Amino acid sequence: MTTSRRDNTERNARIVGLASQGKAPADIARELGISRGVVSGVIRRARDSGKLTKAHPATVEQSVEPMAAQSIGHEESRLTEPQETPDKTDQAP
Repeated sequence: MTTSRRDNTERNARIVGLASQGKAPADIARELGISRGVVSGVIRRARDSGKLTKAHPATVEQSVEPMAAQSIGHEESRLTEPQETPDKTDQAP
């Protein structure tokens, strides 16, 4: 099947629009029924040409928030859990 230049232009505009709304490339690819590589290429070219100026928010959220939550949760548990320390007076000499 051959796609026309007009079809690709419309598809690319839709990809850029969805990416600017914060959709992840994998979600865009799934929604449009195309490969993630095609979506990533269109997004990269749009950024390079200035049509898409913002970093992809979904990607940032997916990669940073879980790590931050794990880190914060770990720190909170470390700070709130009582730490057992050996009492030197209970030990036999």
